[in-house]
Amino acid sequence: METERRPNRRRTSRILVRMPVKVRGVSPDGIERNEEAETVAIGQFGALLLTSFRPRVDSILYVTNSRSQETEKFRVAWLADQPQEGRWPVGVAGFHALDQFWGANFPTKES
Repeated sequence: METERRPNRRRTSRILVRMPVKVRGVSPDGIERNEEAETVAIGQFGALLLTSFRPRVDSILYVTNSRSQETEKFRVAWLADQPQEGRWPVGVAGFHALDQFWGANFPTKES
């Protein structure tokens, strides 16, 4: 089954980058998870992560940037139907602009 595609509603472009992060949240079976994960892509308002567990859409994850040790709160906005590389692709949305959190300058959508 292919993942449903929605119109591109991104406010800014994404940067493809593998970055180590720590993810803390609750799995659908109620178990608190705290694990090493990584980004596939980052954006000014979110990211695509690879995690070992599949959280629920709209659940809250706390992501720690392993380089800066800063932590931000995210909402799970999207989940893949199938694991990739043995891990779950998880799209997360931040609650504010994340330039400082990722340590990146994001191009505008028109760039």
